[in-house]
Amino acid sequence: MQLDFLFDVEAVERETVPDDPEAVVLHFHSGEFSAEVWTDPVGMGELAQAIVAARPKAERSPTTWQPQPVAIYGLTIRPRIELASVEVFPPGREGGEYIPYWSLILTDEDGSQLHMALSEETALRIAALGVRELGHEPN
Repeated sequence: MQLDFLFDVEAVERETVPDDPEAVVLHFHSGEFSAEVWTDPVGMGELAQAIVAARPKAERSPTTWQPQPVAIYGLTIRPRIELASVEVFPPGREGGEYIPYWSLILTDEDGSQLHMALSEETALRIAALGVRELGHEPN
């Protein structure tokens, strides 16, 4: 069943899976909501490269965008996807409107998607995690 979730990301963490050294798990947090993205070092590298490639296109704003945490009191939702494709959109103009955040769309093999709004700091943290996964430190 295809599911779509749209949320602002407050933090991201990488988890090690002791039983599967090739697995990379990212946890995206927003208030009471969190999402799990499973991938491997190659997928993590593709995610990092997509963010790095989009960075020169980012339009800077004089104000700093801050995520709005999700409040789902009394309800636990924790989607989990296995990363199949990545789309990254830096801050910029779309249809005449300025979008002040990074948009990250992660898609599963069945078409389920996580649409996430990120601060530049969080986007760069994900890129750094991906670069480390490939065994290269950023310059």
